[in-house]
Amino acid sequence: MERDELISSWLDRTARFYDRPLQALLLGAAPRSAKPIELSEVDLGTAKGALRPVAALLGISIEHLAAHTIAAAYSWGLHLVARGTFVPDGHRSPRLRYAACPHCLERQRADRGISWLTRAWILAPRTVCSIHHVPLVEGHVGSISHPIWSDFLRRHRHSNRAVCAIAQAPSAPVTSWAGPPFADNEAAGLHRQMATIQDGILAGAAQETRRRGTVGEGRARVTYDLVWAFTRADRHYPDRLVYEAFASDLLDSPWHVAQRRRPGPVDFPTLSLHERHVLLATATVLTGPQSLRRQFCQSTGPWQADLATLHRRLKDDDRAELAGRQRKWNKVPESTI
Repeated sequence: MERDELISSWLDRTARFYDRPLQALLLGAAPRSAKPIELSEVDLGTAKGALRPVAALLGISIEHLAAHTIAAAYSWGLHLVARGTFVPDGHRSPRLRYAACPHCLERQRADRGISWLTRAWILAPRTVCSIHHVPLVEGHVGSISHPIWSDFLRRHRHSNRAVCAIAQAPSAPVTSWAGPPFADNEAAGLHRQMATIQDGILAGAAQETRRRGTVGEGRARVTYDLVWAFTRADRHYPDRLVYEAFASDLLDSPWHVAQRRRPGPVDFPTLSLHERHVLLATATVLTGPQSLRRQFCQSTGPWQADLATLHRRLKDDDRAELAGRQRKWNKVPESTI
């Protein structure tokens, strides 16, 4: 198993090594009376029964396998795991939303000859690679063979027949919006700031290397609280989320924003990667320096005006909750927000 690798990614590599479908390997390791193994449950580690046949298949102990689950490695972040609820055969089933950085996959393959999916990529606040500062790419949720590989493997069809089969497997289309063209350096600058903020959000959640009063942590807390507010019901338009009032045409498509109208509130980790990305991008712009706001924000007024508008948009209970969150914000220099 590679460093920080998802168990399902390890299984996928094992199946390709033996040139056998992953489902066939899993069914062969499970008792005949057992229900189908759900990879999301294996990765999360929330169902001990699902770990037993996987441990037997990989030739390791259940305890060793359990140590590599999300529940063990990111126990502090279980509530931050990107997830969705799907209805196969009429039964509601929780599934993870898998994502990857295409540049990391390329680098892994160049350095190690193989590629793998990391656990850090399925945390909801992580939408930008912390190394390459590019948006992650989401795969078809809950697939047995990780169609997140599809785009990457199309460029490496010569690997083996099993890889080609996965590359050609159908997957759900990922709807995205690049917005009107803007300079690459503008996008790179925004993504760098987003990566730093996302690092701060996750570090704060893990309570690791936490330093009170730092600009990075203060802005990370503010940004994540803004995202929370964006996903509340709009006081003036109950069928919409507050986010619509702050959406930038440069970051999100007005058509897609309208298509996503729904009564709030919504749970941020259950949104698609693209939706989470634009919410975090908008919050990053609003809390950013004037130079960043001028590039992406329709209104280049002071940050305090945006905050006042946000309070007016929220219903009474949500406004009181945001006010309570504000009292916990660290003081951030005026030049930053």
